[in-house]
Amino acid sequence: MVAAFNERIRAGELHMEQTPCLCGSESFDLISTYDRYRVWQPVVICTRCGLVQCQPRMSRETLDWFYTSDFYREVFGSLLPLTDEKFIRYVGATRRRHDLIVRDTDYDAIKRVGEVGCGGGWNLVAFQADGKDVIGCDLSPALTSTGRRHGLDAEWSRLATTRSI
Repeated sequence: MVAAFNERIRAGELHMEQTPCLCGSESFDLISTYDRYRVWQPVVICTRCGLVQCQPRMSRETLDWFYTSDFYREVFGSLLPLTDEKFIRYVGATRRRHDLIVRDTDYDAIKRVGEVGCGGGWNLVAFQADGKDVIGCDLSPALTSTGRRHGLDAEWSRLATTRSI
């Protein structure tokens, strides 16, 4: 399924779009090219503000298909049910992202961290442990409720309905 998805992106059947960062910059450094399932989804960090994001990102049309398709449920279905054991394992597995941000930004100046598509919030745990104000939103009520159970501010919502970070 992953190979077929990546091929659909390469063939232009699934649309991706390049967008500027929220700060307006169009300058990014590549962090990774594939996600943990080997789905092609480049992750970059903005060289101006440090926002980590996907670039290019899926278009609205592709996102709507992706999150409502059997592909999403089958490939990412291993997340559910999100047991406490899995949550803790994901926290450890994602620590590298935190460490890159600490290394490559003025980390002490960062007071608040937000993540759109946070799943259970495992990326936010290390930031919260460092005393940062964190918030995450995701379209999965099961994942966000697990994050809340672990003391995170994780909301079921889209970015547009999430309170200001």
